[in-house]
Amino acid sequence: MEIQTIDGRVVNDSGQVAVKYFQAMSQTLKIRSKTYVFQVRKNLSIAWIDAKDVEEVLNVTKVCCGGNRNKVYRLEHEMHVKRWLNWIE
Repeated sequence: MEIQTIDGRVVNDSGQVAVKYFQAMSQTLKIRSKTYVFQVRKNLSIAWIDAKDVEEVLNVTKVCCGGNRNKVYRLEHEMHVKRWLNWIE
């Protein structure tokens, strides 16, 4: 697998984008008919998301303290993706 950063997004050779869940725990997310599984490695919870679904994933919110809605997914940095893939320590 190869990765590259394009317009601030870490993209794999299948065109999927690395997205991080805000907590270091496994998470399953269903967007349309596709299910994404965020896997924890090196204390990072990351999944490869199809490019067409990225914006929808990034807009998912969760109700938190005081009823505030916070976004729980974000684009991940290349260095963290490499660490998650065990390419660096």
